[in-house]
Amino acid sequence: MEERTEYSPFDIDLLEEITSKYFVVVDLHIFHGHPRFLVSLDKDFKDKFMDYVNELKQRGYIAFAKKYTDDQVEIVISKYPLMESKPSRKPLILFIATLAVIIIDAYFKTQSPLLYELIPAYTPLMTGVLYTVGLLSIIGIHELGHLVMIRRYGVDASMPYFIPGIPAVPGFIPTFGAVISQREPPNNRDALFDIGLAGPLAGLIPTFLILFYSLPYTPVLTQEEYQEFLARLGRDPIPFPVPWLYIKILYTFRDIPPDAVVLLDPISFVAVLGMLITGLNLIPAWQLDGGHLARAFFGEKRHNTITFIAILFMILIGFVAFAILILAFYMLSGGRTVRPLNDITPLSTKRKILYFFSLILGFLMLPLPIGV
Repeated sequence: MEERTEYSPFDIDLLEEITSKYFVVVDLHIFHGHPRFLVSLDKDFKDKFMDYVNELKQRGYIAFAKKYTDDQVEIVISKYPLMESKPSRKPLILFIATLAVIIIDAYFKTQSPLLYELIPAYTPLMTGVLYTVGLLSIIGIHELGHLVMIRRYGVDASMPYFIPGIPAVPGFIPTFGAVISQREPPNNRDALFDIGLAGPLAGLIPTFLILFYSLPYTPVLTQEEYQEFLARLGRDPIPFPVPWLYIKILYTFRDIPPDAVVLLDPISFVAVLGMLITGLNLIPAWQLDGGHLARAFFGEKRHNTITFIAILFMILIGFVAFAILILAFYMLSGGRTVRPLNDITPLSTKRKILYFFSLILGFLMLPLPIGV
């Protein structure tokens, strides 16, 4: 059964004992110093492999499973990477920097004298506070959704790294979101899917709270009022992409004449931005949240093709700069994406259904030309 002609720094006897406890071991050999077990594939492989990986982790090892034949799996063992125990201050520093940038942006967005006329009982201070708290809540709760699911699956990961944007500059936003660095792959496709979907779903909670809070105050002008507004503004307003779902909700809960013009006040802007963040994240490209969902659903080879289709889709709906950025990162990474430790067992049926739901949800959160 065994072939141990090559030296290995691993405790082979211990690894063989643990592996045999969960699987029927067919063969064992050492390749480039790493033990490789050939085991039988059975219907309970997914659950057994989760328990197996957890036990190996306690011993300082990590295992990757790949299909060998229709009824056999090759398990490759590696040393579990040791991480620094000293907590990093970077997440806190970046959070403070992002908070400062959003506050600066909120100040400039709330100072226009025209807002006093457009919004009843308008107060810059309260609007600035709501703007800051709302935007931070959307991003923070989005990342918290990821983090809760990461902790549930026992994946080692960093705290969120918030990314400051560019404040008070037309065409730019005060934050580019946040990222969590996962120090190990998720156990299987189900875990990869759940971690990817948890963020966008969690971020929708504050997004819709802000949206429905802002609906009664969203400025709606007749064409005559709008022309007067433009004359007083002294310039053309800056266009901003508005999700189809936002328009549908606005027209459902507000009595808006067909020729009216809707303006985005600071709070409405946060709601729209929250929806766009969700929509863009759910696009099935590279390592966006939607990319992880697509990777879990389709597998590695099809995921690469879908990434290019998704990038083309982003260009078609007007997010050219974002599409180029994703394409650049994709090419620089060599097309690398998150590969679960167990990439053999497929996504569960209920998650396959949820995947199509996530696609529909993401499309509705984007500025699609499908009418009101």
